Amino acid sequence: MVVNPRVLIVDDEADVRKFLAAALHEYGIAVTAAAKGRQALSLLADSEFELIIVDMSLPDMDGLELIRRVHRDFPLLKIAAISGFMGGALQREAVLAGADLTLRKPTPRLELRNAVRGVLDGSVK
Repeated sequence: MVVNPRVLIVDDEADVRKFLAAALHEYGIAVTAAAKGRQALSLLADSEFELIIVDMSLPDMDGLELIRRVHRDFPLLKIAAISGFMGGALQREAVLAGADLTLRKPTPRLELRNAVRGVLDGSVK
């Protein structure tokens, strides 16, 4: 796993951002959070991250659009898509757009940690 990994969380729900940040911080992962897609793109332009976690429903852009842009503009960045409705067609669309990992909300802390560790160390494809 990357030493001192940095993760960008993009979710319009403050409670979800806080939960994900706290859960990842417990495992030594530095977290930055954004409430909107455009804010996330600005943060990506100014800082380096190993992983971005993207909510599929954002107020200013579709989560799939953000995933496509991140995949195109930051090809080495790992991408996780997250949604309360993850599964089936949405899951396939997220992977086709460039997501390395898909998660369903709510994600238990241990499952979140294991998934993030797996994608960062390359054992989850």
